[in-house]
Formats: sequence, structure tokens, C-alpha cells
Amino acid sequence: MIHLSVETSTEVISLALFEEDRVLSELSLRPSVGASESLAPALDWLLGSRSLAAQSLDRIACSAGPGSYTSLRAGFAFVRGIEASLGIPVVMVSPFDTLARQWSMLGDPALLTVLNARQGQISAVFYIKDPESGFYRSPPGPMPPVLRGEAPSDPGEIAACLPSFPVRIVGPGSPLLLSILPPPERKNMRETDWSGPRAVFQGLVAWERRFEPLVPPRLVYGRSPV
Repeated sequence: MIHLSVETSTEVISLALFEEDRVLSELSLRPSVGASESLAPALDWLLGSRSLAAQSLDRIACSAGPGSYTSLRAGFAFVRGIEASLGIPVVMVSPFDTLARQWSMLGDPALLTVLNARQGQISAVFYIKDPESGFYRSPPGPMPPVLRGEAPSDPGEIAACLPSFPVRIVGPGSPLLLSILPPPERKNMRETDWSGPRAVFQGLVAWERRFEPLVPPRLVYGRSPV
């Protein structure tokens, strides 16, 4: 199965091409023009790098949001156009889940993925390490809404809900949260942890969920569904 992953939840857009769980090509760029003008040439490059035609695609993954309004909408429209023209399914993947997969190599017992929601706010989702799979998963039981990414929050609200044990904080919204944490809680943080979600990890999440029922494609942009 050849499948495409399109991640546009931040200003850095990325695409990745897969054969099952093997990465064939990946491209990330911060476009000087809008995301909508950059996605088609990026896909042409990916396919050309492997001498493939668009008709080779069997499935597409797309960022479900939240994230940058303009980029999210551009990516969603692009993917829906491919869906309509080729008649292939679309799998929506949360950028929080992409970030959790992206940092699965960490040994920390817990992970907080953070996106910049603008206006001084952030959105965050809390995960714990699954010892069997080695991946980060949503913890069982109820969680505060501010740790489920349901809506943008002030960094202080999220900091107040963090558990007492160590939590690795990653994602492009991390600096806003780290700026209000005391130094002991910041000592292990690295700037590399602030990078945004990448299509190659979004595609891996989509592949791991290939047997799950498909849901109608839908975007969530921070403060309200789109």
C-alpha cells in the first residue's frame, strides 16, 4: 500500500510518502507563499522522487487540527481534492498524537504535547508511556479538559494541572509554558523539543490505525470546529 501524509498544523508544512510502514520520501518546508500554493508542487516532487504517479496512492493522512487556521484549511482542502479525484480514503490524525509518536524514543514516563494557540494561549494533551508498546498513550480515566487539547488555555491553567512526577514537554507551544515554570522543572528541556509535528510520524500513526473504522474527515481549529 502506498500512502501519503500531509501535516499542516503549523507554519512548517510537511509531506511524507510511504509504502506500508516504510518511508519512501519526506519533504518539509516553510513556504514563502501560502501553503495552498506549495502543496501540489511538494506532492509532485515526492512522487517524482520515486517515479510514482498520483494514481499509485491508496490512502491519505491529514492533520485534524488544532493549529494554524490558514495552513490547516489549505491542507484539508488539498487532501479532500485528492480524495475526490482518486476515490481513496482520508485518515485524520491529531497533531498531538503525531507529536507523541515523534517523541516515542524518549524514556520519560509522561509527555505533554503543546501547540501554540496564539494570543498568548496554548493547547496541550497529556500522555503516559505504555511499557508494552514503548509508545505514549492517553492515560485511562478522567483528565482535566486543559490536558485533553479540547480548547486553548492560558499556560498557567495547564501548569496547575500537571502531575507531581516528571513530565517531558514538547511541541512548538512549549516555550510559552516553560516560561512560567520554575527552573527545576525546566532543567531537562531542550530547544529541539519545540519542533512541530512532522508528516513522517503522522503517517506512522495512520498506518498503525489502518484497521480502525474510518470517520468522516473533519477539522478542529483551536477555539471551534471548522
